[in-house]
Amino acid sequence: MLHPKVKAATGGGALGAFVAWAASRGIHITTAEAGTIATILAALAGYLKSGPAPVATGATETPTRVTPARPTPRPAPRPHHVPHPRIHHTGNARGLWVWNDTNARGVVRDAASAGIGWITVKVQDGTSRFNSHALIEEYRALCKQHNLLFGVWAYVRGSSPVTEASLAAALVRQYGAAFFIADAEIEVEQNPGPVSKIFTRTFRASEPHLSAHLSSFGRVDLHPGIDWWAWKREGFGFMPQAYFVDSRQLDPGLCVEAARHIWHPREMQPTVSAQSDSGPRASALSLGRSVERLGVYGANLWSAEIATHDDMRAIAAARL
Repeated sequence: MLHPKVKAATGGGALGAFVAWAASRGIHITTAEAGTIATILAALAGYLKSGPAPVATGATETPTRVTPARPTPRPAPRPHHVPHPRIHHTGNARGLWVWNDTNARGVVRDAASAGIGWITVKVQDGTSRFNSHALIEEYRALCKQHNLLFGVWAYVRGSSPVTEASLAAALVRQYGAAFFIADAEIEVEQNPGPVSKIFTRTFRASEPHLSAHLSSFGRVDLHPGIDWWAWKREGFGFMPQAYFVDSRQLDPGLCVEAARHIWHPREMQPTVSAQSDSGPRASALSLGRSVERLGVYGANLWSAEIATHDDMRAIAAARL
């Protein structure tokens, strides 16, 4: 039985039934408590009927902002290691090529006195060795004696790139070369296979850290048949054959500019020559001026068989 005052406060009905149910379980609700419950229920009924109260004038309702979860960043892939494609020496990256000059003593002595910093000797043509073992050893010993960096170079024919690259790496080790130059020209350009990719990967499998360079046509934009990027990806620097004496299109500045989208100028060392196939010989002064202020790392001369002492001095003194 409800207390008469509680029954009056609840007014019977649903609230009265709830209070009676609570009393049957030993929970006694006072008159004041019953009044408070009635007030709360009445307010709740009014809210449900009319909806939420409007926001006060001047107030701004702040919407709930949901920040999307950020994906977990993946670690950046480790870059493929490639050596810096430079010929390292005591600040002197001016060089001289040797094709088959047998006067090793005279060549090395003349180069050293002119200020040349390195000499490279041809040791391979395609899958065959080139020059005698005795001559190559003589050049190597004389370069050491005169404090010149000694390197070797090979003419790449591309008919058997795995064999050619393997032989080149073997000759580098045999002669203790400080650097290697691959001369790839028309045979590689006209070969439809991935000659450049196969050669460079095979060579790097044996010599992953050696300073290595590509010598080829001066204008990469005029010879799309060569996969230039294959050489760049495997860490070969570029020595464009900038024979301006044969064509204005082969001006060293134009050659460097044409290759900038592949090699940085500091990864390039133009090769110039005084001898022309069809015109007059270039002067030593013009050789030196042709490579000045190009921002390149070095410059070099083709070759010991035709270069004069003045030619060497001009290249050695050029302000790159």
